[in-house]
Amino acid sequence: MVTASGSGRFGEGRAPGTARSQRGAALVYVLFLLVIATTAGMLLATSLAVDLRTRKEDARRVRLAPLLDSAVAEALADLAADPDAAGFMPHEFGGGWLESDITRLPDGRLEIVARATYAGMRRAVAADVVFGPYGPVVVAWRPGAPTRSP
Repeated sequence: MVTASGSGRFGEGRAPGTARSQRGAALVYVLFLLVIATTAGMLLATSLAVDLRTRKEDARRVRLAPLLDSAVAEALADLAADPDAAGFMPHEFGGGWLESDITRLPDGRLEIVARATYAGMRRAVAADVVFGPYGPVVVAWRPGAPTRSP
């Protein structure tokens, strides 16, 4: 067989060790690309895991808001039926837990503190209530930040 250098033996006409050094350089280059690809894959996997966790927490928060509204509505309905109502003990509702406390304030208003728990997250709200001509009316609303329940 004749090589490009014109001689009959493979590798003649090259500097000694050229093929071996080229193979070594190719190996280093391939290993470098492998490290880059692995790092990119790990960054992508981490990003996706963070995104999934954020979406799950957002879904819990979205579910928690109507549960909290239900706790306040339940307390208002209880007040409409009985002006001396004290609220509700914790009970299951809509896949979560609701509870409320009703307190008389010195100025004659009532304060409803409603709490809802869903999937380990807990949120509370305080609503100031007065009795109008058609029953209890919310005049102020102070939401609380969501927290992790123990």
